[in-house]
Amino acid sequence: MSICGELLGLPGVGKSYVLSNNANFGDKSVSKIVINRGCNLKKVINVFYGLVLIKFSTLIDLLKLVSLKKGFLQIKLVFVLIERIGRKKRMITDSVIDEGVLQALWGLLWRINEYDYSTVISILMKLKFEINIVYYIRCGKKENQKRLMNRKTDNPDIGYRFFSNEESQKNGRNAMACLLKAIRQLDLTIIFIDSSLHLVK
Repeated sequence: MSICGELLGLPGVGKSYVLSNNANFGDKSVSKIVINRGCNLKKVINVFYGLVLIKFSTLIDLLKLVSLKKGFLQIKLVFVLIERIGRKKRMITDSVIDEGVLQALWGLLWRINEYDYSTVISILMKLKFEINIVYYIRCGKKENQKRLMNRKTDNPDIGYRFFSNEESQKNGRNAMACLLKAIRQLDLTIIFIDSSLHLVK
């Protein structure tokens, strides 16, 4: 069976580390895809691919989730998600991506913090992305927080903002729990990997 997978996990649990250090993604060799920051022509093209793939009603559903009062950032996260959908469609088989469709959807849910389970499962069922396996990366909460705090001086990114206060952490963990529940409803294979690269059940 070909592997078309995504890494999923909270900020700072070691997703990029797992991807770059030859984690066990099955018996066959896979292409490991990391998404660089910033905007470029390829990402713009991916957005157009994504818009073609999803139905107009799905785009409306996504935009309904965001609050215009909170401005550009939430709308930007919708288009990050659409870009990932377009990117996924253009990817080769036997590949694993970091920061893919599911991670982008988590980022949107975390930021809006106003959703319900039925909405999440409905959106997941409508999104046109083809994956057959999810690698959920996790580590202990204290280790997670330590890694994120180490990023503070060098890179005050989304991971550090995630642990900036207790409410933010709670919102992020609730969003991930909701997303994992919805993924299970789609009957996708989920493999849990700890940050030391040991497979666990």
